[in-house]
Amino acid sequence: MSLEYAGWDGTFAKVTGTGNDFVVIDDTARRIDYATIHSLIPVLCHRNFGVGSDGAIFVQQLSPTDIRWHFYNADGSRAEMCGNGARCAARFVFERQLVQGRSFNLHTEAGIIRIQSDTDDEIQVELTRPKQHRSCYTIKTIKTEYLLSSINTGVPHAVLRVSDIESFDLLNTAPEIRFHEQYPNGTNVNIYERIDTDTIRVRTYERGVEGETLSCGTGGVAAAIIACLDDSEVSTEVRVITNGGELLISFDKELNCVSMKGEAHILFWGSITPELINSQFTPMEKEV
Repeated sequence: MSLEYAGWDGTFAKVTGTGNDFVVIDDTARRIDYATIHSLIPVLCHRNFGVGSDGAIFVQQLSPTDIRWHFYNADGSRAEMCGNGARCAARFVFERQLVQGRSFNLHTEAGIIRIQSDTDDEIQVELTRPKQHRSCYTIKTIKTEYLLSSINTGVPHAVLRVSDIESFDLLNTAPEIRFHEQYPNGTNVNIYERIDTDTIRVRTYERGVEGETLSCGTGGVAAAIIACLDDSEVSTEVRVITNGGELLISFDKELNCVSMKGEAHILFWGSITPELINSQFTPMEKEV
């Protein structure tokens, strides 16, 4: 397969938002063949054989105030929404001056979200209304039972409150929940610990990455909402501390207005060579 065949010239930006990193690609010319390009994503995102990232984002300009994206997880699967990815896409859009002013609408598979920014690095995302909120239920696995809540903040999230987040074995525990029959399409898995009335610490195992990431924006939103509405642990304005940095989550109790604010940075610009595309490397599936 050639880059020309996929309709991509090989150029990209590497962008990070609180440690969640993405390869972002400009498709304003609308030349990319998405039926073909998706098969390249696992290699592109691989940290040893590709650029290395948690996902790939392709942006298209619809108008001076509207951008559409195509978002892929690192395994090549599509995702409806990604909070940190939205901030990273916005950072790219502002840098390339693909919109007029400091705000625009981002068209995602979860719906249209509003992006605004007063500075290059700090970006606010107004999310679609969360749905499928389910409070305090138990699931059984081979090893144990878990008391969870869940909510869809653009993508599905299961949330578990823990007393010692640093010692919790997320990598071994999360796959049992992520692939549980309760979630036919799978789910992201978040654990949180209350730090103060306005602060929680969050770790996330991401569906599609199949591992823990340094940060997950929609996961931070999900954990903040569950911590407030289900567990009465925090207020409606929550500082979320992740391994990759901090997010500020705000919402009303009816969940009509939900926003996330955090940083996004362009790390570098680059282009891939045909060697990456023509390599025989095939990522091995992880056992769960």
